[in-house]
Amino acid sequence: MKHFVWGVILGCFAICYLTAGENPELPEAWTRYLARRTKTPHSFQVEARLVSFDADEIEGLERAHGGPLPGSAYVELWQKGRGEQITEIRLLCPPGGHTSTESDQRHRYPTAMAFDPDNPDMLMEIEHEERALGFPLSIFAHASTPEHSYLMVIAEYTRRLHPPESPWPQLDRMSPRFGFWELSTSVSIPNGQTMTISVSSARDTNRRKALLLTSTPLDEDSEPILPPSRQKNGFSEMLVCTQTPRALHSLMEKPVIPRDQIPPPIASEEVQAFLSKKHGITFPEGTMVRHLPDHSAIWIRNTPENLRKLKLDSFWRGHDVPTLATQLRVVSVDAARVDALERKSGLPFSTREVLDLWKEGQAKTLWVQRVQSFSSLNAFVDTGEDHLFPKQSEVRKEREDTPLFSDFEPRRTGWVLDVTPRSPWHGRTIDLILQPRWTERKAEEDDDPLRPVFVESEMNSIIHLQTGNHQLLGHTSSPDGKERHYWLLWTDRLPTGQ
Repeated sequence: MKHFVWGVILGCFAICYLTAGENPELPEAWTRYLARRTKTPHSFQVEARLVSFDADEIEGLERAHGGPLPGSAYVELWQKGRGEQITEIRLLCPPGGHTSTESDQRHRYPTAMAFDPDNPDMLMEIEHEERALGFPLSIFAHASTPEHSYLMVIAEYTRRLHPPESPWPQLDRMSPRFGFWELSTSVSIPNGQTMTISVSSARDTNRRKALLLTSTPLDEDSEPILPPSRQKNGFSEMLVCTQTPRALHSLMEKPVIPRDQIPPPIASEEVQAFLSKKHGITFPEGTMVRHLPDHSAIWIRNTPENLRKLKLDSFWRGHDVPTLATQLRVVSVDAARVDALERKSGLPFSTREVLDLWKEGQAKTLWVQRVQSFSSLNAFVDTGEDHLFPKQSEVRKEREDTPLFSDFEPRRTGWVLDVTPRSPWHGRTIDLILQPRWTERKAEEDDDPLRPVFVESEMNSIIHLQTGNHQLLGHTSSPDGKERHYWLLWTDRLPTGQ
């Protein structure tokens, strides 16, 4: 399974109002608030549920919705009993630490056999391997606040499949199939809420799997303390305090300041422009904004209505790291019909035409992969089957009906979505580095079990999209040429809790 190492610095923010004097004394409520913001991160419990939904029902809801369902829709369906829970794990996550579970289920299978010298009619196992089954899960707790938990999630689910019997019973034992689902991503979860992190489905199962995560802080004092803002002469004065002097530079996407240098002050005009674009705040006559780098703060004077527009959650985190959702869907359309329509129009199929066919039920979904992740961080979700095939066999004259198989080769089929999305601070566009891959085995009725044939489609692309839009990436053809497989990409920047 693929692992990646990454680091995200998450600062904690607090807001305190400005009183008269150069060194105002903080009220008790603010003192307690700031102490909680700077103490050791909270411990929390994560509940991970792998839930299976009826793919046809989800497909119908998506067509009516006009596109992918929001993550909250899967949570609501599960809460209403319209999803079947496959497995569940609860983990206690220490502050800034790592916790994981190991599967205690194993499937043992032989990889080499020989005739028993004491009984020539019997085969004996001389080599074997084991495959872990179940739902092992790893959680890396990067940070936590009373509002959110910031996690890296590595999960997999493996089960034994029962393929059709082959002419050689020993080959059935030595080349088992395993269905798998794997995920690696980084997310922010609002504490006390359940979020849909990933969704996967394949045409041969008619089920859609979703990973639902719930994070619960374990500290007794888990609710944020929010002091009232102070009004004076029709204005409110506030200090937006950051944990480090570099936090504001990071929020404004300015060049990184070396650790051995003191960040320079940011011009008031730049801070004002940032607050206007990012938070929608206007600055009428009599208002003011000033960067105080020595105090790691912004001094703001504005109307109460404008200050209520501040997206406080982004300040608490220190970095406004958006959560992005990426979904890739492969739909199948009759090739003859597409050819006829393209000849008539003289143009290749567009994104809108493929979407319209899908909404009308005239394009069948083959695969769906969806994953949520932080901006600028890699994520992947992989689902399908693992196969084992013999590379060597030996046939003895006295036992021509019982060949000996050895030196097995693994082969994976299924659908991989590997994506690194990035959204700038304005959130209107998303850039994606995509590496999707789709591998399937040729129809088994036409396939030699000792010489299987695989068909693989792979794409590497860098794409710039408007947030919330679909884009047709291209198409491939089925092995028999009777179908066209269109690759539809959708991506969005998600609000908190989605």
